[in-house]
Amino acid sequence: MSADARTATTPGDTVAVLRARIGLLSVCGARDENRDAVGARLPTGAALSRRGMAFAVADGVSHAEAGRLAAETSVQNFLSDYYATPDAWEIKRAGAQVLNALNRWLLGQGLSVRDEHRGCATTFTGCVLQGRQLHFFHVGDTRLYRLRRSVFERLTRDHRVLIDDNRPVLTRALGLDLKLDIDYAVYPAEPGDAYLLLSDGVHDFLDDNALATAIAAQDDPETVCRTLIDNAIQHHSDDNLSAVLVRVDTLPASTVDDVIADWDVLPLLPVLSVGHVIDGLRVERILAESPRSQTYRVRDIASGAERILKAPSPLSADLPRIRREYATEAWVLRRVQHPRLPRTAEPPLPRSALYVLLDPVPGITLATWMREHRPAPVPEAIQIVRQVAGGLRALHRRDILHRDIRPANVLLDGNGQATLIDLGCCRVAALHGSNGLADDGPGAREYAAPEYGSVSPVGERADQFSLAALCYEMLTGHLPFAGKLAEAHATGRYQKLVYENAAHHNPLVPPWLDAVLARALSLDAQKRFGDIAEFADALAVPTHAISAHVPLMARNPLRAWQTIAALLALSQLIMIGVLLAR
Repeated sequence: MSADARTATTPGDTVAVLRARIGLLSVCGARDENRDAVGARLPTGAALSRRGMAFAVADGVSHAEAGRLAAETSVQNFLSDYYATPDAWEIKRAGAQVLNALNRWLLGQGLSVRDEHRGCATTFTGCVLQGRQLHFFHVGDTRLYRLRRSVFERLTRDHRVLIDDNRPVLTRALGLDLKLDIDYAVYPAEPGDAYLLLSDGVHDFLDDNALATAIAAQDDPETVCRTLIDNAIQHHSDDNLSAVLVRVDTLPASTVDDVIADWDVLPLLPVLSVGHVIDGLRVERILAESPRSQTYRVRDIASGAERILKAPSPLSADLPRIRREYATEAWVLRRVQHPRLPRTAEPPLPRSALYVLLDPVPGITLATWMREHRPAPVPEAIQIVRQVAGGLRALHRRDILHRDIRPANVLLDGNGQATLIDLGCCRVAALHGSNGLADDGPGAREYAAPEYGSVSPVGERADQFSLAALCYEMLTGHLPFAGKLAEAHATGRYQKLVYENAAHHNPLVPPWLDAVLARALSLDAQKRFGDIAEFADALAVPTHAISAHVPLMARNPLRAWQTIAALLALSQLIMIGVLLAR
């Protein structure tokens, strides 16, 4: 298989440009059939910015058609399925998910063949060049090299051992074992880098000096691949031969996702009044104004559709953070659609200022509802929390943390349907995974999980903790841990926090529900429910179980013991009276 050298660029972008040339070649060599495979995918526009360019090499380790099938399927499916993964996934997760699925498929194909020589396995090395980073996924003995400013080095290690007469035997490969152990690494990329992928039919017959010399001697990637393969054949290579060479000409100026950069240049909206028109939208009502933000009900002049426009206040401090929050919310809402999350809309005319445009969500905030329902009835509180959990689950499935769950960020309509709003504090793995933008911490500290104030990793269970804190407050009218969570975040003294049963404040909270809340509010994230869905399922009990009789000892231990003491005292008095009567 051969291909002409190609160029990948971000069209029309004069500031952030990824431009690279790629050449690839694979030949049978001394074998009757080629069981190697090479490939590359060079998307354009937004796909190139979000996911970068990908290239791969594979060497089928089984015999006859099975080896060829394994290698070709691995390369082709990696290059197609990787680009089909959700945008919010980090590159590491996206690549690993694809390769694990491939491994299971290849293993199944191999097990379905009775002839042991027809097993379906392959070595594999795949690379993704995105932003200013080179990511690789590697298993087997295909190799990745890098030439940078005359320094040539191998970035992968071979997964093979030598036995008997120095015969190499693979210890890892796709399709070899149910548990796939993938080598993953990410390296900073620089303009001028050259990345070389080789199968063992080439690298086993040419030393590093010969490889580096060929790359330095020729500029055209396709010519270099041809030269390397010809040289390996001259050195008596007895295997299939494959080479992929990528030359990086220019790279984007920033590692931040394009949506962040685009919104950085938008001006702030001035304070608007009723009747103002912005981007084809007429302001009909001022819904809220604060030093931090302003919210308006607007109408699309052309379609008549009603929208909600939310913009930062022109008096806002810390503008970089606020810009990032608005860009993040817009990015998330364009990619995650769920009945429990707001829906974003686009203005009828090109956006001329920094704001988020949403479909209207009728109703009141949960904070307002809680003031009128203190404490909240148990069935209604559970229904609301499970609905919010549905929106969180949609976010978590795309590697997004909400990080600001509190009563003011939940809307309830007249039918009791909940919508989780204000996604500006979200941590999006694909946007924030490597650039530190998520280090600002959560929104409301009084609902935030302890790991935000420690060195522990912050994951999806942090949102579970916050939702459980909100549920506790709904049921009791009090924050958990006697309201000392925010203070603990400031001091780092979480060991002094003690969970107080919700039934202490509200005797109608049944013991099983207290147990669910206590687990979800564990200070140790590993002791909470496995995910938000498990937490929601733990709340899903039959209505009769909620309203069933709860023993006084479980509802209020102090009152129970007081009652027992009074009964004992009464019994003693009765006994004394009986004795005196005799």
